[in-house]
Amino acid sequence: MEIQTEDYRCCSAPLRTVTNTRSSWILLTPFLSILSCQPAPDSPERGLQGVWKRVESTRVQSGEETVNSSPGQNLYIFTEGHYSIVSLRTSEPPVGYETPWDPSEEEKCARYEAFTVNSGTYEVSDSAVVIRPIVARAADFVGGTARYEYRLSGDTLWLRMVDEFSPGGVPAPWVGTRTYESKLVRIE
Repeated sequence: MEIQTEDYRCCSAPLRTVTNTRSSWILLTPFLSILSCQPAPDSPERGLQGVWKRVESTRVQSGEETVNSSPGQNLYIFTEGHYSIVSLRTSEPPVGYETPWDPSEEEKCARYEAFTVNSGTYEVSDSAVVIRPIVARAADFVGGTARYEYRLSGDTLWLRMVDEFSPGGVPAPWVGTRTYESKLVRIE
């Protein structure tokens, strides 16, 4: 009986398959090995990737902590290298315009203030995430950075905003005066 071998690589580790040419049987070992090379649910490779919903937010200012257990509608999406955050700043759903699709200047201003929106790229280190918005509701944030400390446990993610800067290095007005922490759950 003639035995042939073929080498494969998976996660930088060589794998070897054995084929019996007489019976043309291929062992399932390489397929199981490839499946085992997928990132574990809490691994840095999977990390933040997914769709998240903020379920709680905490703001600390002047030593006083305010916890919001019913934050507004929101969606945090992290793909490989890109992110998008859209969030209402109030737990109340947005009210339609008096004249549908034709908001007054007052309605436009109120709606503008009600949202946080930014999307761009991000990098992850051991316990920090740095986002770099390409588009944002706040023009001074486009091209800037925000740094978060994060913890990940199963399908729960905690993000604590550490700092936020414009492209020119000007800190956001809140830096050094208050902190924000969000608790998110993975929804996809």
